[in-house]
Amino acid sequence: EARKFGVKSAMSTVRALQLCPRAVRLPPRMRHYAAVSARFFEILRSYTPRVEGLSLDEAFLDVTASRSLFGTGPEVAAALKRRVREDLHLVVSVGVAPSKFVAKIASDLGKPNGLLVVEEAGVLEFLRPLPIGRLWGVGEVTEESLRALGLRTIADLRGAGEAVLAARLGRDRARHLLRLAEGDDTRAVEPERAAVSIGSENTFDVDLRDRQALVPHLLLQVDTACARLRHAQLHARTVTVKVKYADHRLVTRRTTLERPTHDQRAIGEAAVRLLHEVPSIERLGVRLTGVSLSGFEAPPAQLRLDEAQADRGEHLGEALDRIAARFGRGAVKRAVLIDDE
Repeated sequence: EARKFGVKSAMSTVRALQLCPRAVRLPPRMRHYAAVSARFFEILRSYTPRVEGLSLDEAFLDVTASRSLFGTGPEVAAALKRRVREDLHLVVSVGVAPSKFVAKIASDLGKPNGLLVVEEAGVLEFLRPLPIGRLWGVGEVTEESLRALGLRTIADLRGAGEAVLAARLGRDRARHLLRLAEGDDTRAVEPERAAVSIGSENTFDVDLRDRQALVPHLLLQVDTACARLRHAQLHARTVTVKVKYADHRLVTRRTTLERPTHDQRAIGEAAVRLLHEVPSIERLGVRLTGVSLSGFEAPPAQLRLDEAQADRGEHLGEALDRIAARFGRGAVKRAVLIDDE
């Protein structure tokens, strides 16, 4: 109901309430969402093993090899919608198309309960009138830049040609957007693989321009990511900090630790150092920060001179996990994360 006021997913709460002051805010129920999501993906995999999850409630499916069992793409889509409605009492929007890019747009246009089919011969006609913001890689800044050239639709962009776009966006981005505008997306659906990174991120209700004010948020994300790392019984060697400016531009900074670890003190120190390498925070403002851990390795077998200190940090995290299991997450936290009363 709030969508008609301009409210969209990933929008800050402050902005959403400005657009729709009568909106009712409800606390999230992540465990319930995760349980429903698990059942949803079971339904998807009953039609094909080639399922690439995008989020709790969104995925790409390749049903090419399932036709002899379940019929055409549209027939599978219709059956899937019925199953989800019957089993989960939820509605699903499905896009059926020859590529991931076009299928995603078709699904979005069909929300909340549609089934939109785009045949291969009709891809160009389907894309032609759509706004350039539908192209993957066109955010608010890029869209504004393209609009300055008089480009409004995907057909306009296609007609502009590579030279015009490259002068504004660079050759590689120009070619990428032109390929999408032609419906050229050859990427295959990639079934789930072992995690290559574990992280945590948050979008702020208001843009923050104080670098030091970002530190508590970043440390909380470190602690969350490290808890997930310990739960997966992994050690990480690479720390990546992500910062999204108020204008939606994204920057990252990355460092490699001397030893793989899940010590949130060591990882937190590395993340804060990376944050201080990010430019223009005060000038541009920040709407999102995130921490990602990767480079998973087994713990080192050879003892080091600093082994006792490193072990203390890891044992501390494990103790925090035991406290959280008994008293709830947040029972113990860093002093810097305690709000002033």
